[in-house]
Amino acid sequence: MEKEYFWRILKEHKEAASQLEDQRKELERREKLLQQRRALNDSERRKLHHDRKMNARATLEQKKADESMLRLAEEQKNQKESLRKKIIQLEKELEKKQALELEIEQMRGALKTMEHMDVDEDVDAKKKMDEIKQNLEEKEQEFDDVEVLHQALVVKERRNNDEVQEARKELVNGL
Repeated sequence: MEKEYFWRILKEHKEAASQLEDQRKELERREKLLQQRRALNDSERRKLHHDRKMNARATLEQKKADESMLRLAEEQKNQKESLRKKIIQLEKELEKKQALELEIEQMRGALKTMEHMDVDEDVDAKKKMDEIKQNLEEKEQEFDDVEVLHQALVVKERRNNDEVQEARKELVNGL
């Protein structure tokens, strides 16, 4: 019986040792699996971090582009308003110029009418004719001055418009 008891203990010991060996192998397998998962998690974490950084950069670039577009839109709005005011100013100047032209033509007509009349004996008529000639010369000088100013403003406006267009192109190319 002792022998049997000894064999049974030996058998139980071998079974326990076999079970422990199986458990050790299972734990090693789990450990390897956990290490693989940890490595995968680390890799995924790095990839996620990289993706977040790229997303943040893209968001920042988009925000910059949006701000540039808003700035460009505001600039265009201001330019339109400035051009609208300039057009109104030029229209007023044109009206003034046309009024001066009309006044000059009326004075010339009155002067020609007086020249056809016999004014050599009439001192008042001669005085009036001299006054009209003087006013005509003043109006013609004023007209010339307005014409020069008008041309200068047109040239200046064209230069400004060219500069604005060039700046707009640079801003759009910068985006």
